[in-house]
Amino acid sequence: EELGRALGQARRHHRQLCVLTLDLDQFKRINDTLGHGVGNELLLSAAQRVVETLRECDTIAALQDSSSSEGVARLDGDEFCVLLTDLNHYHDAAKVAFRLLEELRKPFCSGDQEVFITASIGMALYPLDGDDSEVLIRNAGAAMHFAKSQGRDNYQFYSRAMNAVYLDEAGKPVRLKTFRPGRDALRRRHGDGAQRAGLHMPARRRGRHQRRLDFA
Repeated sequence: EELGRALGQARRHHRQLCVLTLDLDQFKRINDTLGHGVGNELLLSAAQRVVETLRECDTIAALQDSSSSEGVARLDGDEFCVLLTDLNHYHDAAKVAFRLLEELRKPFCSGDQEVFITASIGMALYPLDGDDSEVLIRNAGAAMHFAKSQGRDNYQFYSRAMNAVYLDEAGKPVRLKTFRPGRDALRRRHGDGAQRAGLHMPARRRGRHQRRLDFA
């Protein structure tokens, strides 16, 4: 409903908007290893961190007001959706995604443990990637899954090639990838084995006996 209203305004004023989908990588391992209680704490901390980061980015893009906390909606389980409006350029959405990944690199502390995880982000733009709510959300989700397939801990813009499949010589499906000049220069991998993403709860110093758990 809120996205529908934002689309109407974007059409009237000839503005761009972005649907951004963020998913916590390998979250099932958190629940299986540390329990659902810690997992729920982690989700709440993630949502708070996203909201705080978006407030800091309000000079880059406006966050659409909604009944959800600061325009951040939880789609399903460990997946969040953010609506960015009044974009001057798609670079603005990329800046927001970069900041989100940057902020989510901070550790989540639970008891005597530091938990490190990563996130994957997908983005779909109006009007380039769709002109109605259902299509934009679906395409942002496709871009997010593509980000996961590229090693996780990165953001991707939607490309129509993500929905195209062909068979290789062995008869296995292979997804196509289309590079767009300029736009693909913004596709980045944030981190490797030495650079981990994390979800931050109120900061605490790690004690001598505090354990580090890496789910990246």
